[in-house]
Amino acid sequence: MKPNSDILLPILALTLLTGSGIGATVGDVASVAGPTGTWRVVNGVNNSTQLRFEYTLRLNSNAGTLIGTLSKVGTVSKSRLSQWEIRDAKIKGSEIFFTVTHPFDAGSGVITWSYKGNLTGDSIKGKVTKEASGETRTGKWSAERVKE
Repeated sequence: MKPNSDILLPILALTLLTGSGIGATVGDVASVAGPTGTWRVVNGVNNSTQLRFEYTLRLNSNAGTLIGTLSKVGTVSKSRLSQWEIRDAKIKGSEIFFTVTHPFDAGSGVITWSYKGNLTGDSIKGKVTKEASGETRTGKWSAERVKE
């Protein structure tokens, strides 16, 4: 019996498009998910020593529009949760961009973080710029998707 190509070709195309075909990897399927979800973020900003900051990033993406929040437990008061809206956010292909501005944990003034990263499956890696008190510092940042 000869296979019916009218039935088999659409099934093959659907299988390849959904990432469930031969040669698809977990990373291929994860990258289809895009940035939507909860992420554990680590920033490293260089000065005389490596400073590390850890945050939780919650993102939602819809047709290129990116919204979300960045939050952390306070360094001065460990019981205080700080949360800030991301601004100027966008995603182009696998590149992600956003900024966050928030007050210092102690004292006066604000900090602006500008993030640029490359999304690959369940991780984002890129560069971050920190502007505070008239100084600008750059470093690396990374994020891992939190399995929910």
